[in-house]
Parts: sequence; structure tokens; C-alpha cells
Amino acid sequence: MKKAPVLNEKQYKSLLNATKMTRYADRNRMMVVLSYGVGLRACEIAAITVGDVLDSENNVRETVFLGAHQTKRDRNRILSILATLYEKKSLNTSNYTRNS
Repeated sequence: MKKAPVLNEKQYKSLLNATKMTRYADRNRMMVVLSYGVGLRACEIAAITVGDVLDSENNVRETVFLGAHQTKRDRNRILSILATLYEKKSLNTSNYTRNS
């Protein structure tokens, strides 16, 4: 089976810079980070909500639980997300609020 191409660091930074020129820059940047840094699939990114990532105080959860309905193979998935977001310097939660 042929593997999908992977971005190198220069391409990744270029992609992040390109998101700044879009209408929903913060959202688009987070989608790139979730895909590249965390390894989420497109269908998982589409299914994730702000409440899945942020707690009630707008802090990023250390782990994110994706239910079977949110994943490709209908299996629960637990992600370690906090370290990746800080490492990629892509964390800015000030513009988001969680709907309870």
C-alpha cells in the first residue's frame, strides 16, 4: 500500500502562514495543527467541537476523547493533545468559548 505524502517542516510552516490569509484564520490554523501535529483524520476534525478540546474554563484538555461516532472506524479514540498544541506554538484559545 502506498503511503500518503507527509509535509516537511518548511511546508508545514508555509501552510500555517497561508492560513493567516483566510477568512477564518484561527479555525483553519487549528485544523492544520490537529491534522499535522495530532494526526486526526479529516472526518475526525469535522466532528470535533470546541467543547471536546477546551474545558469549562477555556483551558485545553490534556487528553481528548473522541467517541465512536466521531472516528473513521467507529472506535473510541483517546488523544494526547495538549503537549502537541504547545509544542507547535499553535495554541490560542482566547477567541473561543465552550457552549455548555
